[in-house]
Amino acid sequence: MRQAHLALGSPDLHLGRADVIVAACGRALRDLPDGPTFGVDLRALCGGATTVLAARLDRDDKVRVEADRVLVHTDCVESLAAGPLPLAMAERLAVLYLLHELAHLPQGIGDYAAVKALRERDETLVLQLDLAADHVAALALKHIEPNLGFADIKALQSRGLCDFPATKNHAPAARLRKARRMVSVCADVLLRRRGVLGDADGYVEASFGRGDASLALMQRGAGADRLLGLAKLDVPTLTALACAADQSQEPAAHVARLEQVVGRLVDAPPR
Repeated sequence: MRQAHLALGSPDLHLGRADVIVAACGRALRDLPDGPTFGVDLRALCGGATTVLAARLDRDDKVRVEADRVLVHTDCVESLAAGPLPLAMAERLAVLYLLHELAHLPQGIGDYAAVKALRERDETLVLQLDLAADHVAALALKHIEPNLGFADIKALQSRGLCDFPATKNHAPAARLRKARRMVSVCADVLLRRRGVLGDADGYVEASFGRGDASLALMQRGAGADRLLGLAKLDVPTLTALACAADQSQEPAAHVARLEQVVGRLVDAPPR
């Protein structure tokens, strides 16, 4: 099926901001690292493609690589172009989205049918693939913009997750997956800013459930997995974590509050 490409400057893409956002994705594509990034060779994956276009993709695809271009679904571009974020932040969020979705292709979940089947099997597997793709995207953006702090890139990812909230349409297991991803990234930011993790130390996965009495923070992707912290949860704190990915009218304040909750848990003495 021929895709309905939206020309840069289309009114549907909020003239001006959308042009700049898509252009930023194109520059990132041309500045990708040579060789593997956390096991994913993004440059080889994109072949000779040097252009990014926004397109209305079918089959629920988020990104598609063609011979000379990469297509990214318009949803992300439209949302960022219409939103209130500063343009530089919107550009970086679009680049992170593109890199994350590209990383999903060699993971085997570029096809939404595979994602759906995996979710029916185990939402935690989807979480783990998402966190690994997040890490690929963060490392690649660090290469593209070396002056950015790695913790700041991870913090940007937590802000970006606010644009994909859990809703009433999500099943409880899917809502919990989204909450765990948000808490994982917030904990990752916190531990990097405290010097517990460096750029080469993998990433954090947070584990908790609706009936769990504790939060476990695991270090993944840096050799043998390692327990970074284990904290007891009271009912209000567990509720706050379980709602971590819910929609918020003030995303920045929501993330800040969540970081405070995670910080208190990390600082709490073992019980």
